[in-house]
Amino acid sequence: MPEFTNKPAAGPPPPSNTAPEQPGNEQPTAAQQPAPAQTSTKASASASSSAPPSHAHPAFPPAPPLNKLPTTETDIISLLNLPPRQILSTTIPLLAKVADGKPFEGANLKPIERKKMGENILTLYSMGDNLYGIDDEVLKNAAGALVFILSSRMYLGKKEPTVYNDRMFEFSITVCALAEPAALHAAPSRVGFFAWELLRLAQHLDRVNEALSALAILVEKLAYRNTFSATFGALLEACLLTRKYDHAPYVLDQIFLDVTTCAPKYLDFLTYYHHAGTVAVALGDFKLAKRHFVMAVTLPTHTASAIQIACAKRAILCELITTGKKLSLPKYTPVAVSRVLDKSMVPYNELAKEYDGRNWKNARKAAAHPDFEKDCNRGLADLALNNIYRHMILRRRSTYSRLTVEQLVDRMRVSGEAPNVEEVMYTLDGMVRSGEIEATLTPSPSNPESNAEAIINFSTASKTWITSESLEELHRANQLSVLFEKELVKGGQALGTSKGYLQKAAQSSDLSGKKGTNKGAEFDQLMDAEDSEDPRASSGSRQKRNGVRGVGGNLGDMGF
Repeated sequence: MPEFTNKPAAGPPPPSNTAPEQPGNEQPTAAQQPAPAQTSTKASASASSSAPPSHAHPAFPPAPPLNKLPTTETDIISLLNLPPRQILSTTIPLLAKVADGKPFEGANLKPIERKKMGENILTLYSMGDNLYGIDDEVLKNAAGALVFILSSRMYLGKKEPTVYNDRMFEFSITVCALAEPAALHAAPSRVGFFAWELLRLAQHLDRVNEALSALAILVEKLAYRNTFSATFGALLEACLLTRKYDHAPYVLDQIFLDVTTCAPKYLDFLTYYHHAGTVAVALGDFKLAKRHFVMAVTLPTHTASAIQIACAKRAILCELITTGKKLSLPKYTPVAVSRVLDKSMVPYNELAKEYDGRNWKNARKAAAHPDFEKDCNRGLADLALNNIYRHMILRRRSTYSRLTVEQLVDRMRVSGEAPNVEEVMYTLDGMVRSGEIEATLTPSPSNPESNAEAIINFSTASKTWITSESLEELHRANQLSVLFEKELVKGGQALGTSKGYLQKAAQSSDLSGKKGTNKGAEFDQLMDAEDSEDPRASSGSRQKRNGVRGVGGNLGDMGF
């Protein structure tokens, strides 16, 4: 059993395998030193402060000083044996620095080499499979630190069958199940890395279904709301691999206002929005899918990514399915992305052009291009073609309020070809059931048995807010508006106290009312007067009668 598997210091834990002491020896470690117990007042104070209490286990090596970074596996094992509170406040921050290669900054190594050395230490390969035998109670306390150890093993051990195996996978699943939320929140960035490595191990072992449940537990324990985490992308990819989407809605319908807490990488954002759009397509919510795909396309960048191009193609198809119109990307789309899209999406733009122009015959020809099959978008392209009848009905609905099914079929004729009555009836039924239109179908008085002579009555759709779904929609919109208002207030306060922003504002406004003056210098004088202890500090050559008021005294001074 590994050294840190012993019980907490509430009682004398069993000894370590590597400890020189015999079981049951509860003498302080300092007492075993050959030096005299009292050599000087200073030495005595040092010995008494460093000696553990009599009930502490003497077997473990002492932890390195809190201001010293661990450089060996022994140091890390010592950190794992700290009390739970110190694991959160000391062990996890130190392990994060080890993962970044901080202990090796003095060496003549590249940053990537320093990080690799840090990851090598975190693997604790010297413990072997004994790592997986710790008690559940100890595991619960050390879960945040174990996330570092396990993710390093999974990251570096992909080519080692003795490491990259089922036992490590099962232990990682146990860590997800027993970890305390506080331990996971203490290492938000590493938890995302751990989630992705766990998914890759599950793919290698063909146990993605189990990984999906574990990742869902991680997301539930993290309970992030409006905070972006790389764990979300891993969960969505697991949903796509298993085609099980029960856990997806929570991470799909979020607006992220905090994108720094979990220190995600640029690829994490691209992956999340691509997977979120793909999952939304699988769930049949093409509006949400288009929104996520467009978010991926418009992420700031100097070089277009293949993921962004794939998202742009699918966004075009989702727009055709929902509105029947050509997609217009926002103006803030990166120029580098726009240039690449113009060259790489010719078949998609051609389909959108013909579709938007209601040239249905040409649209069908454009959809037959082999690029749709190559891009794995054949299903979306076919779905867009299947929605031609739906868009035709929506267009006729804006013109006619009452007509027979046969008349509607005749007006949906394209190049001499018209859908049959059954197809139109099926499409109408689906649109009514989804709430997209309001219509009633009345049998013909002269021939009640004929579907072709049945009368369609379109009515103007009126939004009602008395249903539970509508009330929930209003509640969410209200919460979002309150959240945005708080963010705007915080942003305004930050701008009002930012000297750099105010100096730029001063340079673009006339503070003195005179032309040719140095507004920036005058602003510096104002700020110096504000910082001065003298409330009657000067501004330039003039004395302020009541002192200089800053943003803290009067927000109106800043144009609020």
